[in-house]
Amino acid sequence: MIQKPEDYYKNLATPAETVNSITILSRQFQGLGFRYYWATHKLRSVDLNYRPTDESRSTFEIMEHIYGLCFTVVNTLEGHTNIRPVKPLEMDGKQLRLQTLAIIHKAEHTLMAMNASSLETKTIIFSTSKGISTFPFMYLMNGPLLDALTHVGQILSFRRTSGNPQEAGVNVFLGKKNEINSL
Repeated sequence: MIQKPEDYYKNLATPAETVNSITILSRQFQGLGFRYYWATHKLRSVDLNYRPTDESRSTFEIMEHIYGLCFTVVNTLEGHTNIRPVKPLEMDGKQLRLQTLAIIHKAEHTLMAMNASSLETKTIIFSTSKGISTFPFMYLMNGPLLDALTHVGQILSFRRTSGNPQEAGVNVFLGKKNEINSL
């Protein structure tokens, strides 16, 4: 059955039986996708525009940043250069949400098509007006991947503050909604 982007990560798949660098990183993408799905599910205009201070990003701007981080991940997995600064996105909140879920999905599936030894040859490449910078693949995890997860937490906090908390029953441990939490 083919999933539509609006259903990506509504629930997590059963974890892989094999534990290796590919399956562990893939599960991290799945976890990010699940958390992002529910953090951004049913956001209202007031939620998207919310910012706790004039200096902070709005929820929508955080979503744009998460998209950019995930795009960096895909570019790295595909061996492409990341051009900085990133061009502004021309999407509304719903489109941005779906595109981000789709790019997380693409990252996961690109990774799953690779073998573990190919990860050793991957580098993160940035191109700016100052030149080209390269970084080892391991920086992908402590950089864009974990940064994206941190920003998902911001979205959850902001939506609570704007009066629209995440739906009850989202269980990040089991990767399902409406499961009885037996822990």
